[in-house]
Amino acid sequence: MKLFETGVINYVLDSLRVKPVVMTSKTKGSKKPPKRLIKRKRFKWKTKEENPKSDPA
Repeated sequence: MKLFETGVINYVLDSLRVKPVVMTSKTKGSKKPPKRLIKRKRFKWKTKEENPKSDPA
């Protein structure tokens, strides 16, 4: 039982160690693209809001 428990603990620790490294590398490389996508979405929402306002008026 002790060997199994230590193995699980080691596996969990390894997975926790790997995840932060992957997340940091992804965030570093993907910081710029999300900003561009957010700007595009904002423009889309603005255009969508203008169309319904002109219809009822």
